[in-house]
Amino acid sequence: MPHRDKVIVFENRQWTVAALPKDFGIKITPVQLSDGKEEMLLYCGDRETQEVWLGRLKKVCMNEATHGIEIQSHTIDNDITREYFRKCILAGKDIGESGKVDVSVWDFAGQHDYYNNHHYFISTRTVFLVLWKMSEGEEKGMRGLEFWFSSLASHLGVTSSVSSSSYGSDSNLAPQAAASMNGAYYSIIVVGTFLDHPSVKRGEKPIRQRKIQGIAKECGLRSSSSLQYYEVSCSSSLENIDVVHGVIVRTMLSHSYMGERVPKSYLQLGTILRRLRKQETLPLVPLGELDKDISSIDVVKRALGLLSLWGECVYFDSPPELSDIVILDPRFLAKGILADLFSSNPTVQSMKKDGVVRHVDLHHIWKRFKREGMTGEEFSSLCSTFLTLLQTLGVCFVMEEDRSKPFI
Repeated sequence: MPHRDKVIVFENRQWTVAALPKDFGIKITPVQLSDGKEEMLLYCGDRETQEVWLGRLKKVCMNEATHGIEIQSHTIDNDITREYFRKCILAGKDIGESGKVDVSVWDFAGQHDYYNNHHYFISTRTVFLVLWKMSEGEEKGMRGLEFWFSSLASHLGVTSSVSSSSYGSDSNLAPQAAASMNGAYYSIIVVGTFLDHPSVKRGEKPIRQRKIQGIAKECGLRSSSSLQYYEVSCSSSLENIDVVHGVIVRTMLSHSYMGERVPKSYLQLGTILRRLRKQETLPLVPLGELDKDISSIDVVKRALGLLSLWGECVYFDSPPELSDIVILDPRFLAKGILADLFSSNPTVQSMKKDGVVRHVDLHHIWKRFKREGMTGEEFSSLCSTFLTLLQTLGVCFVMEEDRSKPFI
């Protein structure tokens, strides 16, 4: 309440942000106390809200980079979505009358350590926002688009975490799955940032756009000529930010899967996943825990295929040792298993000499996942599952002669 009706400017690197151990609080402290700057305590209603705001404030106040993948859920309810619903109703489409659209927003880290596994989280049914920093010029900033364009060109034709067989086996959804293979289910918007930077010549936007289309074509993007391109300011004016926001919403609503009918059992399973995500300390659950309220395991697998495309979970229908588990939170792969393996901790670094990790060291690297009461055999099985996940993600491989070596 003391902060209500105040306007507070959080300058970059002029504040520190920390979570409070009690009451879901957040402490924001100025680096130097001065007039108008004082320590603030903010309180959230629950742990999930606290984590969201902690992440937002750290990015603003401490310029903290994304590690792995950050995921946030948003509900869009504005003139654009309401008009979309109104037109659908007039056209006789039964999609409800709420005017609200739920989206899952994924922020991918730019560190090279994570580059080689991002494509396993790329899904169709998506608006891709590819950003480049115009203040870095063409050689560094614009050419940095090459990796993302190449990755999208290579992987958009394939459903990421689920094979087309598990998703396409549903006769009601197979046509949509086939359509996604032809690129009808995604759009790419390129955004140049730092339009306000002194080095950026505003009048050269058409030149920059043509060059970016050329890079996209070089990288194999079939839709390079139809890339949408916008430039925005990152200063206090936030020039064109509202324009891009509107473009994202309109582009999303133009996708052919919008308004498709989905079996109630699929939505029911989504609710179960969200409930388990809040309950489970380790976001891995056996498939058997999900079909208690669903008619059959086949329906569960088909539903998981669609829910994976929606970003609700990660499910692999192969190899067999992964087909019986569901990863409730996609961030767990990047910020959990991978983050620990790529840790800059000297002890972990010493265990990765010449790029080789011994099985017996993995239980040290992943020790934080050993829950109270877990036996050595259970933890060894968990490490084995982690290793299979890393192999599936293409991060590592196990030498044949070492497959039977113990983890403990």
